[in-house]
Amino acid sequence: MRIARTVNQQELTNLMIRFDGHKRDIDRMLAGTSGNNPYIRKMLPWKAFRNAGVLYAQALLGSKEVPKESKRDFDKAVKLFMGTARTPNDPAEWMFKNTIPILTLIRALRWPDKVEGQSESLFRAGPFLVHNNLGAEGDDLQKVKDALEGAATKIKGVGAPGLNSVLYGDVMVVGNISKSNTLAWYYENEDVIYVRLFKKVSRDELFNLIHELGHRYIHKFMPKGNWDLWRAYHNRLKNQRITVDPKELHVGDQMPFKITGIRGTPIIQKIEDGKVYFGGTGFILERKLKQWIQESEAEGQRFPTRYSATSPDEHLCDTLAMYAMGKLAEPFLSDFVAIVLEGQDPSVLKVASRFWQARR
Repeated sequence: MRIARTVNQQELTNLMIRFDGHKRDIDRMLAGTSGNNPYIRKMLPWKAFRNAGVLYAQALLGSKEVPKESKRDFDKAVKLFMGTARTPNDPAEWMFKNTIPILTLIRALRWPDKVEGQSESLFRAGPFLVHNNLGAEGDDLQKVKDALEGAATKIKGVGAPGLNSVLYGDVMVVGNISKSNTLAWYYENEDVIYVRLFKKVSRDELFNLIHELGHRYIHKFMPKGNWDLWRAYHNRLKNQRITVDPKELHVGDQMPFKITGIRGTPIIQKIEDGKVYFGGTGFILERKLKQWIQESEAEGQRFPTRYSATSPDEHLCDTLAMYAMGKLAEPFLSDFVAIVLEGQDPSVLKVASRFWQARR
């Protein structure tokens, strides 16, 4: 379901009633239970409750002025529903622990409506309508404005067909509702950009915003023929044979990828008997880790960034951001221009070029 970012009071009331109804259903099922009850946990309509919370929180973000005294609890409630997907191990404890943010959502129905220009909670930054849901002020707020305006300027300089059409719509300034190192998100079902407050407006902030607007471009405005060419191009790069010599591992080496169960950047703490330790008692076989590193380095040579190898979507968004910021190098530069700007297959162009050179 796609919900408008700004909704009227009756729609908000309906969303709140639905959310509160699912909450009451869960409260009734949990009455008299304690601890982790696998049977109760399995039977709970948790997905419906969570989805109702997401839709209601989204509508509040776009429609209501958050009172200063409620900002912290509301931010927690937004993160609670938009950043949580699975049923908690102990639903009864979860409901009790989060009573205040849940009740904050229910009471939010009485908050005043947002009115553009009447406060710093709703304002324009270039082509975007910014919802300052954290109550940011001064320099913090100016950084958001500068980043959005800077990203819009960079995008206008790209020249891809239909790309300027992404420059519109709501931008939600929120707390950390996703991964801690993520600066911006785009949700296709809402067609809305979410951003966290920036410590500074640098290459990373602009890169992230352009990347997320790239998802909107793919989803709504990129010519289908160009997108089909890009997906085929991505698959060609993915299947390229690249040989990377194995490297010796040393204590202190940082890994170029995340490893499940290890927070932050994995750093080798010990190598012993063919086993590599990153802290704690868990280990990875040295031969397996070397294979992962080889595969990661091969991906880094096939694509402009390692993250680009994830999917055609992420590949395009990273490449678009690099091009917009003047950081895209060959051979990726020519391929991007051919496909995204000109709608041509670079492999065909290269064959034709070799043919004409051979005839000279």
